[in-house]
Amino acid sequence: MGGPIAFAVDLATNTQRTIAVCAALLVLEVFLNVAVILKVNYTEIDWEAYMQEVEGVVNGSYNYSTLEGGTGPLVYPAGFVYLYLVLYYVTSLGSNIRLAQYIFIGFYLINLGLVFRIYY
Repeated sequence: MGGPIAFAVDLATNTQRTIAVCAALLVLEVFLNVAVILKVNYTEIDWEAYMQEVEGVVNGSYNYSTLEGGTGPLVYPAGFVYLYLVLYYVTSLGSNIRLAQYIFIGFYLINLGLVFRIYY
């Protein structure tokens, strides 16, 4: 006795299917994320503020009390600043937001792959 419910239960509980399920979900996430980038209008949340904070470092300021962006003072650790400094240069001084979105898809998929790795 099979059926779609038995198949779904088997996919969710049969450890021999873990790799296939994880791979399918990873591929689905790629398509879903790209579709979101292509179809949903970009909503500015913090990217511009992060780039403003990074520009302060680019201009030579390492004093946290003077580093700020459109959302207020810099509150993240230096590692954040250095990561976004790389993104600042890779995305043409922060202006190529579409490229940044694709880079963040990559970060997300790597993270998801590592989480899936826990289950395999």
